Amino acid sequence: PTPRRVDLSSHLPLTGKTVQRAMATSGSKLVVLAALAGNSAIAATKFDAAFYTGSSAMLSEAIQLLVDSGNQVLLLYGLKLVGRPAGRQRPPRFGMEIYF
Repeated sequence: PTPRRVDLSSHLPLTGKTVQRAMATSGSKLVVLAALAGNSAIAATKFDAAFYTGSSAMLSEAIQLLVDSGNQVLLLYGLKLVGRPAGRQRPPRFGMEIYF
């Protein structure tokens, strides 16, 4: 039997506009914003409870939620970077930013 030709173009890395459209259609930014709002509200409540009750466990959970909120801020920053077009100052694939 003769070997089949396989189109690998669908497996190539996504670039600029393709990624931007994929992110816009998936609603990633909305999900991250909702998680950020939820985690921030819960963290504020747990900080209040920790200071009111003196519970170190509650304080620990509040700090963990605060760190999660920081992670979501980094995710939003990453989503912003993905949408930037390539240019003379910013070559395709943006160097090491692909690992951010």
